[in-house]
Amino acid sequence: MFVAIVYGEANGCSEAAWRAVGHVIMNRVGNKEWSKLKTVTAIITQKYAFEAYNKKQFNIVEKYLHNNSRDKLPDKLIDRMIEVLDPVYNKKDPDNTNGAILYFSPKAQESLRRNKPNWASSNKLTEVKVEGLEATDDFKFYKYKPNLKPKNNNKQKSYKNNRVNKKW
Repeated sequence: MFVAIVYGEANGCSEAAWRAVGHVIMNRVGNKEWSKLKTVTAIITQKYAFEAYNKKQFNIVEKYLHNNSRDKLPDKLIDRMIEVLDPVYNKKDPDNTNGAILYFSPKAQESLRRNKPNWASSNKLTEVKVEGLEATDDFKFYKYKPNLKPKNNNKQKSYKNNRVNKKW
């Protein structure tokens, strides 16, 4: 299912894009709003999570992967995608998205007559530049901004301490 969803989402893209889409899936497992989804299958099958789920391209790969007959014709693209994605799935590939948890394709959004997703404008997210993407890879990747803790302001602390100790 993992290879099938990446194929459906990014089959016309570079291997770096395949890896990036795969890493987004892996990064979602158990993360923040996906905290209740503990498996890759749960992430992929979540309603509206991936445009390609259960669509033509996805189903082609699912059928290919589940056809165990010896006379099966090899599909070089799918076989190569399996090779590239196996280390991603098994957490042996460095995350080329640096923790991205969302992505979208501007061209796909345009072809569907949609604007960019609302979440892409969130001040909680930052766009991630993915190394190795080619000009033809039409994706924008996003991750949560790091939680910035306020600096300890000694003046405020001493003011509070002085205020508490004074008898008003």
